[in-house]
Amino acid sequence: MLLEKIKQSNDSEPIERGDVICINDEGEAKKVSCLEDTFKTIGICSDIEKGNNGVQIEICVNGFIDANTNDTLLEPGDLLVAEVDGTVKCKTAEDDDIDIIGMALSKVIDNKILIKCK
Repeated sequence: MLLEKIKQSNDSEPIERGDVICINDEGEAKKVSCLEDTFKTIGICSDIEKGNNGVQIEICVNGFIDANTNDTLLEPGDLLVAEVDGTVKCKTAEDDDIDIIGMALSKVIDNKILIKCK
């Protein structure tokens, strides 16, 4: 798993492990929260570290990780994109312009799915 640490944006809503993370205009990490964010995804939150210099988000940019999802119909092999609530969903024809985050490697269990981030 390839992990990167990026400072959390001050205007970001709370981030949890498994959330889809994007980058803002200042180069800080935030949870995907709108359609525009789905075009700037960088990975999945692996860990959150609070320190004197603010909050650092550890992001899986390549490798296997559990991601949050509300799409209970996901199957292994499905291509995944970001949803506007910071979760992953199956890529559809309507999502043609949205970057693929990765591929599902398992079925959904308790709103989590094992994915291979690309």
